[in-house]
Amino acid sequence: MTTNFRILGVSLIALAASAFAAQANDQCFRQVSSAPVYATQTHQVLVRPASRIAHVIPAVTQAVSESVLIQPARQVGHTISAVYGTVNEQVLVQPARQIARSVPAIYQSVNETVEIQPARTVQRIIPAVTRAVSETVEVQPARQIGRTIAATYGEVAETVEVAPARQVAHTRPAVLQTVSEQVLVQGAQRHQRIVPAIHQQVAEQVQVSGARREWRVTYEHGQPIGCWVYVPGATATQLRTVEVEPARAVEEVTPAVYATQTRSVELAPAQTSYESIPARHATRLRTVETAPARTVYETVAAVHATRTRLVEAEPARVVHETIAAVYGTRSRTVEAQPARTVYESVPAVYGVRARTVETQPARTVFETIPAVYGTRTRLVTVQAAQTAWETVPARYQSVSEQVLVSAGATQWVAAPGYGRCAQQQAARPVVTKY
Repeated sequence: MTTNFRILGVSLIALAASAFAAQANDQCFRQVSSAPVYATQTHQVLVRPASRIAHVIPAVTQAVSESVLIQPARQVGHTISAVYGTVNEQVLVQPARQIARSVPAIYQSVNETVEIQPARTVQRIIPAVTRAVSETVEVQPARQIGRTIAATYGEVAETVEVAPARQVAHTRPAVLQTVSEQVLVQGAQRHQRIVPAIHQQVAEQVQVSGARREWRVTYEHGQPIGCWVYVPGATATQLRTVEVEPARAVEEVTPAVYATQTRSVELAPAQTSYESIPARHATRLRTVETAPARTVYETVAAVHATRTRLVEAEPARVVHETIAAVYGTRSRTVEAQPARTVYESVPAVYGVRARTVETQPARTVFETIPAVYGTRTRLVTVQAAQTAWETVPARYQSVSEQVLVSAGATQWVAAPGYGRCAQQQAARPVVTKY
């Protein structure tokens, strides 16, 4: 209560001070208060208002089991990192090439079978079956007998080519010389360099607040004393950044860069000269046929005699017999393989180097996790809950309390000669530095 009166008193002091400000320049005042007047008053107060009480009739439920989804099916991705391995690969050290080499002809003696007497067919007569009759008959008819005379062979000397004429290439390499020369690596360049601006901080005085009159209240022996006090203006020192020299662009030239490069100059080109190698010949013996094989036929006269003639019981017939040819072996020299130029392929030379390769790339494997279901029991409402309302009447009570009949009055009375006002007038100005 005392704190409330003090706050009320300070407010009244401020209101009264503004009323006397025009008439009293720097005069001080003190406050004179009269006590308020209270009286006792009885009246009915509501202790408890009329209300309604709700009586809840709980619902009737029943437990029901059902299958519920605990966790849905999902896919989980597992990242399998790439697999790397070291493989050895062949690199070409020297490319493949061909070398020409002359291979002379190869001769050999071969045995061959020649026909001495050709195959022939001889007729053989099977005589008839007869019975004896005496008469002159031809015992043997005149006939020709063929006799085969074999072919005659002799040796003949002849000149054959053992190795054909050819040309051999002789290559003389080119004559090279190393020459050093200056080459331009990077040309001269022009670019601009930015020179930043130059700033400087300058201190200057700025006004923080202007001169004013301020109402101040102090307490002496528990009594508030209010006075108007003159407060001069306050200044502060503030730093401000100013530009002394603005930013500018300076053009700079970077000189060209040269380097010494070495290259090979061909003084004389490569030359190829060809050497002619004549063909080689040799003498060899070859067997030739001097007289071919032939057949000579001789006539044999018929033979007659008196004899008992046989009467043909079964006619005679002719049977043809084949006499196989007669063969002999002779030896002669033949060219088994002619002279030729063989190109030998010199295979390329390879080296082995190790290189890391990706044997299996990184991949993501998705694993399907099936949904998880469980059984839960939940209550099913068979009959809903109900609310029954009961009305409770309001209850009143008589209460006596003190009421304010008339408020206390506060007046400001002039208080000349108080020293605190004079001291407050001489207060120093406040200077704030930023």
